[in-house]
Amino acid sequence: MKRLSNAAEKLGYRIDSRFEGYKHEIVDNGHRTMDSGRILEIGYSGIYKVNYDYNPDTNSYLRWRSGKEEIDKNNGKQVEVKNIVVMRAASRQIEGDYNDVDIEGEGEAIYYFNGDEVKGTWQKDKSNFESKLYFFDENREEIKFAPGKIWIEVVEPYQEINFR
Repeated sequence: MKRLSNAAEKLGYRIDSRFEGYKHEIVDNGHRTMDSGRILEIGYSGIYKVNYDYNPDTNSYLRWRSGKEEIDKNNGKQVEVKNIVVMRAASRQIEGDYNDVDIEGEGEAIYYFNGDEVKGTWQKDKSNFESKLYFFDENREEIKFAPGKIWIEVVEPYQEINFR
């Protein structure tokens, strides 16, 4: 770790984080959806098709890609998150599977946590590269996520999203 810190300092990398994080809120079982079998379908095509299955017992979402469990290579388990952000943003293909995505400015967003769907917007200051990416509900209040991992899916403005 010492060598890594020294190298980061020599290269001029920032050592301390200025990221303020995201708001979270603990929700008791009486205030979350207990429906099992809820599925979020992200409208990517072909082998990139993504689904999330909501599990009310763990209040989390299991990720599937191309009809198969998405496995975390770090722990060998299926990817499981507490929050999903679906950001609508335009992109342009620049090379192979790589895209340039417009995530500065603002756009539509849909949030999934506690088994529910919340519509809103995202916003990032175009004039400040280091600015935070904000997530708001329809009342322009910052989203309070469920405690746990947040997975962000960026989709084209026209892509279909289904939550059933």
